[in-house]
Amino acid sequence: MSRSPLPYEEVKRGYRPRFAQIPGIADRGLVANLDCIMTVEKAVLAGIPEDQRLRGCLAHPEARAFSVAIARKHDRVAFPNEFVAAVRPIQKRIQDKHGRDSDEGRVLAALREIRVACAPSWAASELELTFLFIFEEAASIPNRASEVLEALVARFKAVASFKDPAFRVLATDTMTAAAYLGSDPFDLDHLSSSIETEGT
Repeated sequence: MSRSPLPYEEVKRGYRPRFAQIPGIADRGLVANLDCIMTVEKAVLAGIPEDQRLRGCLAHPEARAFSVAIARKHDRVAFPNEFVAAVRPIQKRIQDKHGRDSDEGRVLAALREIRVACAPSWAASELELTFLFIFEEAASIPNRASEVLEALVARFKAVASFKDPAFRVLATDTMTAAAYLGSDPFDLDHLSSSIETEGT
C-alpha cells in the first residue's frame, strides 16, 4: 500500500495502471502499488483480530474492478516508441488540466477511459489512428466535449508513420463491443515509463 503522489482520480479512472484503487481505504488517500507485491503467510493474516481488519473491497463490483486493475497491469500493449513520442504533448496536457475548474478540466474529469485504435496494425507502414474518448453514459457527456477533445488531439506531434489522428466521443451505454475490443488503453503510466526508458 502507498500514499499516491498522483491525483486520486487518475488512479480511479485507470490512467495509472501501476496503482489500483481500494475503496475501503480511499478516505485515507491510499492506493495499492502493484509494483510492490509480496507474500504474507495465511497464519499472519488469521492472527489479526476481527475488530482490526479492514475490508478493502466492500461489494462485488469493487472486487471485480480490483481484479481488472491487476489484470490490466500485467497485460498492457507495448506501444511503439514513435507513438509514445507523438502523444507526449497530449499526455502532458491531460496531467496539467485534469481536475481543473475549467471546461477542459471538467471534460477530462468526466471521462471514464481513453483508448486508441490503430488500423490495420501498430506495425504497418501506413496506418490510421483514432482516439476513443469514452464517457460513462451518453447523457453525461459535457456540452463542449467534442471541442475540448479536438483541441487535445490537435496537440499530437507527427512522428514517422504516426500522424493526423482522428477521434471519437463515445459512451459505454452506446458504443459497440467491436469498437472497445479493437482498441488499446491509453494510460499515463505506460507512456511515462516508455519515455523515461528512452532517456528523453
